[in-house]
Amino acid sequence: MIYGDTMLQQKIIKQKLHHFFQTVNVVETIASTHIYLKENLSTSSSGDVLLAQEQQSGIGTQGRVFFSPKDKGIYCSFCLDISRLQFETTMLPIVVGIAICDVLDSYKIKASIQWVNDVIINHQKVAGVLCEQVGTMMIVSFGINVYDAQYPESIKSKTTHVSFYHKTVNINDLTIAVLNQIIEVITTKNSPQIIDLFNQYHDQAKLRIKVDDDIKLVDVVTIDDSGRLIVMDSKHQKIILYSANQIVKD
Repeated sequence: MIYGDTMLQQKIIKQKLHHFFQTVNVVETIASTHIYLKENLSTSSSGDVLLAQEQQSGIGTQGRVFFSPKDKGIYCSFCLDISRLQFETTMLPIVVGIAICDVLDSYKIKASIQWVNDVIINHQKVAGVLCEQVGTMMIVSFGINVYDAQYPESIKSKTTHVSFYHKTVNINDLTIAVLNQIIEVITTKNSPQIIDLFNQYHDQAKLRIKVDDDIKLVDVVTIDDSGRLIVMDSKHQKIILYSANQIVKD
């Protein structure tokens, strides 16, 4: 496998980022970029970015672990003042997913959003998103699998990486592109436009959901302006999902 630059370079990233991003720090190892910003929010500002070469305890949604091996991915968190948003804060994970899909599309990689927090390629996860509001600040975090790694058996068959589809990916260029595209979508798109982009990028696969004690096979229709997923069952009845926990996964 031939890679581009595989090491995050703080100076290179800072030089090419949107002016929204005020500070950029790259650390070698950290427990979690998300937890660090959350615990140090009193000394952080909107636009502060933290990147790590490795996370020892990367977190995903519902307390799951996000596997973050050294020099194999982008592990990033930044602070965002929610007053900048032109849409409901609950749409933000989808906005970040859209931005990641936009960038991967520029690499000729067809990615999809798996509601609400994952980005997938050919039914395998390539990125995860976590957004948490603390007061008037949102901590926006994402992890992208960039290079091949020794993934745990429990996720190996369900996981992929960008370099599988783009052999010479440069991790600095990819980081810059994703962060800049997130701000582009945040500052230029309103709720109807975000819904249209979700409809363009969402995973078309049918879902199994749990309704009371019943398991239903449903089709994805769209999202509403709060980012909730609207699906349709076999009787053509629309159902609104409020949490990914309502989806039955294999």
